[in-house]
Amino acid sequence: MGTYILHFKNFLASRVSREIFHDLLVSSLWALLLGFPLFVVFLLLIYYELYLHGYKQIFSFFHIFGRIVPLHLASLFLWFLVIGLTVFAIRRFIHQQRQLIRIREQLAITQSQALTDGLTGAWNRRGFDLLLLTGFTEVQTCDSPYTVILADVDQFKHYNDQFGHLAGDEALRKVVRVLKYAVRSEDAVARYGGDEFAVLCPGLDQDGALALVNRLMSAVSSTPLTLSFGYATYSIDGQDEREILKIADQRLYLVKIRKAAHRRRKLGLIQREATRTPESH
Repeated sequence: MGTYILHFKNFLASRVSREIFHDLLVSSLWALLLGFPLFVVFLLLIYYELYLHGYKQIFSFFHIFGRIVPLHLASLFLWFLVIGLTVFAIRRFIHQQRQLIRIREQLAITQSQALTDGLTGAWNRRGFDLLLLTGFTEVQTCDSPYTVILADVDQFKHYNDQFGHLAGDEALRKVVRVLKYAVRSEDAVARYGGDEFAVLCPGLDQDGALALVNRLMSAVSSTPLTLSFGYATYSIDGQDEREILKIADQRLYLVKIRKAAHRRRKLGLIQREATRTPESH
């Protein structure tokens, strides 16, 4: 018995119970405010109908209120009960719908946070994988092109060592802002890795991909970082998402190698120029 009493006390102290009691109180007030006048009007209509059929007793609102209602207290109670329960059920339904809306909004926020990179606001790797799988499922059904662009920040470690990690984080955020501004509205920008990014482009063929890469390269020039790009297009470069990613990554790697070779040649020329004697000039 004591356990049941304890559970009942805990229920009374809970938020749900307070909401239920509040709804019961409001429903009771509505039952009184609406129920009694409506019940009197209801009886008035009944007695008016009887009057039309030969019942010659005087009827009026005050007559019904003073003489007839006391004869129907059980019906009045049932009337109050029906109205009160109806109002209570409506209030609980509305409250539950509002709770469901808040839960859906919270779930949407949570899901968005789970699929979004906390630093840059771009899609994270999980979001990238989900979008890629969904996108390829759609394009393989309708046989339309799909381009994946991979981008890698050049010498990001050197930038971090020179300017600090806070500056590096801000530079990455700026890169994402620039990429999002440069891509099409239907494209998705994702942070593929630490200093690697990806752009998913549904419906974009090879010519469009090349034009978009050139636009991205031009846009990124406004940031303190430089990026290397590689891209691949379904179904010319591959038949599924794995092949497309592999080809895009290989092309990105080749661009990185060419850039590294160019930097080495440039550094070698600078070093040779620095070691030349004054007489050689």
